[in-house]
Amino acid sequence: MKKWIIIAVVVAGLAVLGVIIADRVQSTLAARAAEVPQDLPPPAVEVAPAVVRDFAKTTRVTGEVQARRSVPVFARLAGRVEEVGPDIGQPVAKGALLVRLDEGDLAWRKKQAEAQVRAASAAVNQARVQAAAAKTELDRSKALYGKSALPKADLDRAQAAYDGAVAGVNAARAQVGVAQAAAGLAGQAVEWTTVESPIDGVVLSRKAEVGDQVTPAQPVYEVQDQSALVLRVQVPPAALATVAVGRAVTFTVDGLPGRTFGGAVTAVAPAAERDTRRVVVEITADEPHEGLLPRMFAAVELAVARWEGVVAAPRRALVKLTDGDAVYVVRDGKAVRMPARADIGDADFVALGEGARAGDPVIVAGQNNLREGGPVTVVARVDAAEAAEPPTKAGAGPRAGAPATGEPRP
Repeated sequence: MKKWIIIAVVVAGLAVLGVIIADRVQSTLAARAAEVPQDLPPPAVEVAPAVVRDFAKTTRVTGEVQARRSVPVFARLAGRVEEVGPDIGQPVAKGALLVRLDEGDLAWRKKQAEAQVRAASAAVNQARVQAAAAKTELDRSKALYGKSALPKADLDRAQAAYDGAVAGVNAARAQVGVAQAAAGLAGQAVEWTTVESPIDGVVLSRKAEVGDQVTPAQPVYEVQDQSALVLRVQVPPAALATVAVGRAVTFTVDGLPGRTFGGAVTAVAPAAERDTRRVVVEITADEPHEGLLPRMFAAVELAVARWEGVVAAPRRALVKLTDGDAVYVVRDGKAVRMPARADIGDADFVALGEGARAGDPVIVAGQNNLREGGPVTVVARVDAAEAAEPPTKAGAGPRAGAPATGEPRP
């Protein structure tokens, strides 16, 4: 029993002690609260006017710069290389020598075929003489037969001799055609030992040297016409409205940093690619294009959507909240929240939502943790272009802060 009495006394003592400590803490907090001014001054902010701007949403597409024409050149005969033309990077004219092959016995075959043509022509002449003689004999036989001075059998023999002579002339003429065809093939074979450039251009590669054995299966040269360079890119269907033939575009090249090249759309494929469902678009580079070479990778920014006459604010005014993007504008000395469209804009400005008006003073510095409808003090006014410039010192108040993030103050 004494044990329980002791416990009860201890518990009662602790309760009294807790009451005393709580009273002292409350007194201390009240004293400190009395020391803090109850009316805090309104937050100091910097404002810039909302402006009207046009925006475009772009997509980046890449492709390879190509020569308009790049022609692999093949030898039409197998043979040993006797002579080669210009080397890599050198200009070449259409019809210029690239490779000459050893003619071997092709020239003799050509001479033999030409001799056979002459022999066949002589045979034609001989057959004509024989046909003329047969015609004379046939005419004489017909005259005698008409006078009943020649038997019918002799007339028939004369007719048969003439018909045979005419057939001989036709056969000789056919042999001339055969001989001429053989001579033509032999002559063409000789011509094919010389490989010429099919276009004006520059030598991209030379794949044959003197002494090499080449075949028609492998190219001996590749020649490019680099007078016109084109960029072929695959464009999503959403951007097709902005890539009509004739539209001017600009593009950059990975290997040439800091340079921008101009061009114009010269062709749009009539159907999408089966694998990507994108459409191939050809862009021809403007002249001059020094430094731009085939097989370089290039990138083009194409507009997929446009917005004109949009009320916008400097992007640094943007506040990202849990229920959406917004900015604060000052109306009647108070901070009024205005919805923003962070997905519409550019690097410097962002579109404002419904209710925004051009000229509205948008808070661009000091907007951290503002309270909707709370009073603010405007300490500076700048134009929109100045406000859009990157701040010089992050984390400070007006004229210094980056776009604010976080929750509004209750």
